[in-house]
Parts: sequence; structure tokens; C-alpha cells
Amino acid sequence: MTESVAGNETGRIEAFSDGVFAIAITLLVLTIKVPTPSDLGAGHSLGSALLALWPHYLAFVTSFVTVLAKWVNHHRIFTFVRTSDHTFLYLNGLVLMLVTFLPFPTALVAEYLLRPEAKVAIGRSKENRNAQAPSRAVAKTFRLARTAQPMPPLVLPRPSP
Repeated sequence: MTESVAGNETGRIEAFSDGVFAIAITLLVLTIKVPTPSDLGAGHSLGSALLALWPHYLAFVTSFVTVLAKWVNHHRIFTFVRTSDHTFLYLNGLVLMLVTFLPFPTALVAEYLLRPEAKVAIGRSKENRNAQAPSRAVAKTFRLARTAQPMPPLVLPRPSP
């Protein structure tokens, strides 16, 4: 395999992943609905209707930052990965699947934040974020196994006496 081909083996995976992240982050804004004139009702202004959407703004910003952090970490992993195989492709797909699901819990929390069901909505959102932790750990482990660099030594802190 030539140097240029070997150096770009993960290029298609990165491009596809970047596209998925871009779509997921764009979908987050769709959870914020523009108030219609019929939503305003008597005595309500557009300004007050926009202010009433603050839970949606909060959910958007929180989720945007979350997806951005996931993209940065994903990008960082690919600075170490030199080759890929089917296992890596499926693991990457798992990470992307969980990222693309993020707009749903975002919308759920935004819609129910000020209602009695808020605990359920927030719980589902936490479950989604917790489901992503194992996929990150597996991806990092796989990255370390596939890296062109040696694995860093494991250094554990000594317990204090």
C-alpha cells in the first residue's frame, strides 16, 4: 500500500462521521418552534412568546455543547487511529447512532422542563447520555489497540496512609 493511501485510510470514516455530527447538531435547532400568531393569543406579544421558549433555548445550548464535545473527542481519536476494520466501523456507527438520537431527549426535556413530568424527561435524557459512555470507552480502547503509538503506561495514584 502506498504512503498516500495508507495515510488516508480513515479519511472516508472521518468525512462520514463529520457529516453525521453536522446533521445531528443542526437538528437540535429544530426543537425550537417559531411562535405562530395563533400561539400569541390575546394580550400576548411575540417577545413574551419568545421568552417563554427559554427551556428550548437552554436545551439547545446544552445539547449543542454536548455534541460539540463529542465531535472534538471523536476528532481527537482519529489523530491516533491509522487503520480501521469492520469492528472499528461498527463501533464508530454505534457512537454516531447515539449522537443522532440526542435531539429527541433534548426536545423531551425542553417540552417537559416546567411540567410535573420533568423528572421523567430528565431521567430519559440522562439515560441517553449514560448509554454513550460505554461506546466511548470501547472506542478509546479500540483506538489504543489500533494506534501507531505505544499505549501509555497505566499509572494509578498511591493510596494515602
